[in-house]
Amino acid sequence: MESGDSTLLTGIILIVILLLGYWALRGIGQLFERYNPILVIFYLFLLFPVAMLHAFILGMFGRSKKERLQKAVEDEVDHQLRVEREKERRLK
Repeated sequence: MESGDSTLLTGIILIVILLLGYWALRGIGQLFERYNPILVIFYLFLLFPVAMLHAFILGMFGRSKKERLQKAVEDEVDHQLRVEREKERRLK
């Protein structure tokens, strides 16, 4: 194995580790946003392997806070429109 191959392999491994770390930290942040912080701390402390896998999956595939808020607003608007339609239907 040449020195150039070793440097390339080290660079690729470093990029993969940084990407995995980013996803894990992003997932931990989402856990704290979604759930009670004290429960998240207990979860991380007591069930560390499961919690880190959960955080990693959330970091990779979870929706951001902005996307979750947008979805909640859209759901609320749909609900209000259905309520208004139901009121109009009952008044007729």
